[in-house]
Amino acid sequence: MIKAIIFDADGVCIHADRFYAEHFLAQHNLPPGLLQEFWSEVFPQCLTGQLSVHKALADYFTQINLQVEVDSYLQDWFAYENKPNQELLGYIQTLRHKGYICALATNQESLRTQYIKQAMGFDKLFDHIFASSELGLSKRNPEFYQALMHKLNLEAKQLLYIDDTQALVDLASQLNIKSHYFKTNQETVEFIELGLAGQ
Repeated sequence: MIKAIIFDADGVCIHADRFYAEHFLAQHNLPPGLLQEFWSEVFPQCLTGQLSVHKALADYFTQINLQVEVDSYLQDWFAYENKPNQELLGYIQTLRHKGYICALATNQESLRTQYIKQAMGFDKLFDHIFASSELGLSKRNPEFYQALMHKLNLEAKQLLYIDDTQALVDLASQLNIKSHYFKTNQETVEFIELGLAGQ
């Protein structure tokens, strides 16, 4: 029997038009690949709590001689991507009222994790929020899901999982978690309802 439904954040419960980094570069007429090394080489360490994103950005901006105030960049980033999927979040509340545990599972550095919890109010919309920066594990690591199940005191067969990254859907499926690749709210609701009905 399904006891909990696990939702990804960005791309599922949060629907920004595009990543702020892309918007920022276009807005300031900067080369599209200017921050690529940061996002691919440095940021993953922020996601697992090894580095402070504030310090990492400050160091990187200095390295590439980009005159940008880090606090302003972070504030603008978080605000730009503050686009909650209201329809899906409303459905999640109906699941909670029926007694199902609803949790957010996100690859997220610590500052935006707090923003999502507090400024976006997700700490009141979910029973649990599992962030990579707090667990010290990326969602690309199978141990992330093991830690999540341990904290929920549930087994894989008692979970449903929704993500918009196919590799993560595949990983969760390999761990025997019934998983769904997010495309639309309607398809996701159908997947959940079928899962709750034991199909």
